Amino acid sequence: MSKEPIIRINDLSFWYPDSEHPALNKVNLNIYEGETILILGPSGCGKSTLALCLNGIIPHAIKGEMKGEVIVDGMNTKEHPLHELTQRVGIVFQDPETQFCTLYVEDEVAFGPENLCMPREEIKRRVFDSLKKVGLLKHRKTRIDRLSGGEKQRLALAAMLAMNPKVIIFDEPTSNLDPAGTAEVFAMIRDMSKDPEKTIVLIEHKVDEVIDVVDRIVVMDPNGRIVTQGAPRFVIEEVLEKYRELGIWIPHVSELAAIIRRHKPSLKKLKIPLTIKEMVEFLEKSAIIDKLIKVSQPIRSTRMAEDVVISIRDLSFKYPDGTIALRGVNLDVIRGDFVAIVGGNGSGKTTLALCTIGAFRIPPGKVFINGRDVTSMTRYEIAKEVGYVFQYPEHQFIENTVFDEVAFSLRVRRLPESEIKEKVERVLRLFSLDKYKFRNPFSLSQGEKRRLSVATMLVVEPNILILDEPTFGQDARNSEQIMDLLKELNMQGKTIIMITHDMKLVAKYAKTVAVMSDGRVIFSGTVEELFERPEIMEKAKLLPPPLMELTAIMRRKYSGFRAIKYPEIVEEVLAS
Repeated sequence: MSKEPIIRINDLSFWYPDSEHPALNKVNLNIYEGETILILGPSGCGKSTLALCLNGIIPHAIKGEMKGEVIVDGMNTKEHPLHELTQRVGIVFQDPETQFCTLYVEDEVAFGPENLCMPREEIKRRVFDSLKKVGLLKHRKTRIDRLSGGEKQRLALAAMLAMNPKVIIFDEPTSNLDPAGTAEVFAMIRDMSKDPEKTIVLIEHKVDEVIDVVDRIVVMDPNGRIVTQGAPRFVIEEVLEKYRELGIWIPHVSELAAIIRRHKPSLKKLKIPLTIKEMVEFLEKSAIIDKLIKVSQPIRSTRMAEDVVISIRDLSFKYPDGTIALRGVNLDVIRGDFVAIVGGNGSGKTTLALCTIGAFRIPPGKVFINGRDVTSMTRYEIAKEVGYVFQYPEHQFIENTVFDEVAFSLRVRRLPESEIKEKVERVLRLFSLDKYKFRNPFSLSQGEKRRLSVATMLVVEPNILILDEPTFGQDARNSEQIMDLLKELNMQGKTIIMITHDMKLVAKYAKTVAVMSDGRVIFSGTVEELFERPEIMEKAKLLPPPLMELTAIMRRKYSGFRAIKYPEIVEEVLAS
C-alpha cells in the first residue's frame, strides 16, 4: 500500500440547496492506493454524497455550498473539469438508470471510451472484456429498457470497468441483484482488490459478504461526520460497544457472538468473529453447543388448505415484445400468512405480483382475491383489499409534499381532514419522516423514498399488503423497524406478501416461501423446508443466509444442532 494517499479529503462540508443542515460535516479522510475501504452509516448520513464528491460530480454537476477540499490523484476537484476526474474515479450508482446515456447495452459500455477518443480496436476490446466480466455478453445488442433491474446494475458496472479508473466507487452495487448475482459481483470486487493499483471504495449494507475483502471501515453518523475508522475487527467492536444507536449493519456472525458474550461475559476475551469460519471457532470455545443441540424432528408444513385470500390458477403472461414472464403459475396465499416470493433476477416475481393487483391485462379465471376474479374488480375495489409497494418508490409518487403523498389515499376515501392529519403524522413519525413532511418526495434519499412508499400503503391499513423489496436501501435500524411493523400487522391478521432477494429477511420473518425460476413456481412451502432443499436453492440462484451456512457446518460436526436462522434464536435459547 502506498504511503501517499491517492485521495485526500480535508475539512469537507456540503449543503444541498435550501438545506439548513450539512449533508457532510467537516469530513477528513485519506484513502490510499490499493486500499479497499467500506463506508458504513445510517440512511441519509451522507455516504452517497461523499461518493459524489470523490469524482467531482459535486461540485460540478450537483450544486450546493461546498467547503474544504478533495484532492484526487493530485487534482483538486474544484479546479479540474469533470471529464478529467471521472477518468481517475469511476462510480457505480445505487440506481443504475441514473447513469445511462444510450439505448443499447453495447453502446452504453462503449460510450466512455468513445468520448476519450480511444482507438476503435481498443474500444471493442474494452467492451468485450467488460461485458464478459459481468455476464452480459449475450445481451450486447439488447435495448437497455429490456433488461431486468439486476441486469441494469451489471451494465452500469461494465460501463465503469471499460473506463479502467484508478479508484472505483461502488454505491450499493448489488442492491438489485439476486443472491447468486450478488456473489458474482463480490467475487469480482474481491479479484479487483488484489490489484495494488486499484483503490476500491464500497458503500454496502451486505457486510457479511464483503468483510473478508475490506482493509478499513469508515463509520459515519446521521450528522454527516466520521465517528470512527480502522481495521474491520476494531471498528465492529467499537460499533457493538459505542455506536449501536447508529443502527448500521454488521456481520450476522458478529451480532450472534455479541449475544452470546452478553450471556457469558467471560467470552469477552475472545476476538469478535467476522466470518463463518471464525464463528465456528468461537462457538467451539463458548461451551454452549450442548444448549444448541435438540432432538431432531422431521419438518412439517404448517400451511392450511382453507381460507385462501389470493388464488392464482395456470397464469401465463407475455410482454408485448414477446418476452414470456410467467408460465402456468399456480399459487395460493392463505389469510394471515407472511409469504416471501424469491428467485433470481427475471424469474417473474414482480410480474406475478403486478398481475395479482390487475396492473396487467390477463384472461378471466386466472387470479382471484377473496374469491372474486380480479378482472371483474375495479381498481378501487382492488386497492381496498390490497396495498402494493413498488420496487422503485418513484413509480408511485404523485404529490408535491411528503405529507400530501401519505394523505392521498385517505383523501380519496373522503376521511375527515382532522383524522387524516392525525393518521399521517403518526405514520410519518413511525418512519422518521416527520421532519420532511413539507419536502418534495423526489428530493429524499433512496432510503427515505423507500420508507415513504411503505408509509403510503400502511396508512390505509389494507388486509393484504404486497411489498417489492421492502428494505431496499435501508440501514439496519430502519430495516428492522419496517419488518417488525410488518410482523406486528401480520400478528393482527394481515396477510403480508414480500418480494425479496434478502434471504436473511426470509429466514427471520417469513412463514412460507414461494420460489420462482424461469416464470414458474418451482417450490411452495415453509422456510425450513426450503433451506433443506439445496437443489431448489441452486436452481433459483438463491444462497442460504450466513447463519444457515453456519448451521450446515455445525450439523456436520454436531448431530442435532439447532437451526440458527437469525441471531435472536440463540438469545431465546440462552435465556430459557
